[in-house]
Amino acid sequence: MAHRGFPSEKFQTEETAMEESKKHRPKNGRGEEDVRYPTHNVIHRAYRVPDKNAWTTETHLVDGERVTVQGLQDKINHGHVLCAELFEENQRIRLVGTIECELEDAHEDEVLIGLFSVEPSYQSKGVGGILMRAAMKYAKEELHKKTAVLWIIETRQELINWYLKLGFVDTKQKVPFVMPHLQKSQFQFVIFKKDL
Repeated sequence: MAHRGFPSEKFQTEETAMEESKKHRPKNGRGEEDVRYPTHNVIHRAYRVPDKNAWTTETHLVDGERVTVQGLQDKINHGHVLCAELFEENQRIRLVGTIECELEDAHEDEVLIGLFSVEPSYQSKGVGGILMRAAMKYAKEELHKKTAVLWIIETRQELINWYLKLGFVDTKQKVPFVMPHLQKSQFQFVIFKKDL
């Protein structure tokens, strides 16, 4: 990498990042383009792959994919997905994180923050904070929203503590997990909010 610590990042819409990433997509064993493009891979590794560096993994709580390739494509087509990228010395772009500003399930003046993921090898290096600040700025300045909303698995105290440090407040409201058939144990989401 070109810099010490975390290299400078560039935020783009997912559509632009996807077009750029097509140049560097890996091939499968038959020489065909891997359809599990970089954005999906980052999300999957952050949430569904046991990794000593991934403090966001949910493998002990939830089965299945965090989001399917088609589900992600739908979100890209209908939502606002931001990405953190870094430029390596060989000028290749490496996607290291994602975050979504979802409007569909949010109230009028609110934005629901979702698909928040950081490549495990880049966790605890400031990428998540950069992504969260960028998403909140985007929600306020571009989407004209007043409140950011998070749904957090109630047993994920390490995540709850991190969001509290960022200024989110526990509303004491809970909602059921959206895919109960994938749960390995019983839990709900707790709702946190922050004024933008």
